[in-house]
Amino acid sequence: MKKKQKRLSKLEALCLGFEAKPNDGEGRPAKYSLNEEQINEYNRIKSVSKPVIKPKTAKKVVLKTEKPLWVEKQRARHREKYQRLNYVEKQKDWNKDKPWTKTGKYKNLHRKFGVNKGSEIHHWSYKDENLEDFFVLTTKVHKNCHRFLTFNFETLHFIGVNGEVLDTKEKHKNYIQVYIQ
Repeated sequence: MKKKQKRLSKLEALCLGFEAKPNDGEGRPAKYSLNEEQINEYNRIKSVSKPVIKPKTAKKVVLKTEKPLWVEKQRARHREKYQRLNYVEKQKDWNKDKPWTKTGKYKNLHRKFGVNKGSEIHHWSYKDENLEDFFVLTTKVHKNCHRFLTFNFETLHFIGVNGEVLDTKEKHKNYIQVYIQ
């Protein structure tokens, strides 16, 4: 089975600094094929420096969120989708590797520390002794934070984009400040 290659325009390839070979298309303008290493690099660069592609859409959503009826319809749509796609069972499978989610210590952190609505708790480590040691971030920053982190289930620590192990709170804090904000 032939592996599908990522295809870029000449401008994209040149802007990203790739020396790509032209691909002869049948009646199509020449595109540039990349090998797997270049594809990974392209995706990394694109995710880090990705501008807002459709600012009109973003503005439209912000305006719509001010209308309570629209928000309620979206909630109903998401609940229906959750049931239809059987995420209840899928979530159980996803949480098998995460034993800390079942502990009362983890579940009651918002209540215990009085975290405001619109803010989220970000753990730098999921070890039992560090469960109450966390950062309070806005939802947007927290979401962006996880885009640049991978979780190591053996050590219960995060790993940065460059492979650096973030095993202390200070390392994690510095990483968030550099990559996210």
